[in-house]
Parts: sequence; structure tokens; C-alpha cells
Amino acid sequence: MDTTYKTNQFDLPLLEVVEVAPTGQNFHVAFAFIKNEKKYSFVWTLKKLKTLFGTLAGSGVIVTDRDKALINAVQEVFPNSSHLLCRRHIAKNAKKKLIDLTKSKEYSKAFGY
Repeated sequence: MDTTYKTNQFDLPLLEVVEVAPTGQNFHVAFAFIKNEKKYSFVWTLKKLKTLFGTLAGSGVIVTDRDKALINAVQEVFPNSSHLLCRRHIAKNAKKKLIDLTKSKEYSKAFGY
């Protein structure tokens, strides 16, 4: 699960829900325009998703970025699911932090750059 931030003509966050098939292929399960990226908006949307899919919804692993509101909503609506952070987001953040680190004076001094 992830949201785009107001990159559409409606200027609203778009929640995208993707699932992975046993064959390893991704497919879209749901899209929802939400009012904002607050916990209550995610909770409402995830409860509707749970109503649509019944016992299948949230029965496995749910992957998100580090959006605290989304993480808290997932824990509330799908308390029996496992939560993981998205590997792509972790790699992107690690790269940025390493680039920032290599530009620091402390790093340069410690490693002779």
C-alpha cells in the first residue's frame, strides 16, 4: 500500500493497493482517492476494503512505506496481519542518507576525503 501525494487532477492523495500472486506477478487490487493522509482517512478506506474482500483482506503481509498514519491504520483494521516496510523505500532512503553522510566534514575527516 502506498499513496501518491496530490499528483492528480483532483489534488487528492491516491491510495494504491497491490497484491503479489503466487507466480510473483503484481496486480492492482484497489485504488481510492482519500481526503488526506491522516489515520482516520486510512482507517475508513481500509475498513471499506475489508468489507469488500471479507476474510481475505489483510490476512497476510502488508507492505507500506514509513507513513505512520497508514501503519497505525493497518494495525487497527488488520491486527492479525504482518507489517513490513517497502524495500524500495528503504533503499532510496539509505542511498540519500549515505550521500548526505559522505558530504559531511566528519566523514571526510575520518576517511581522508
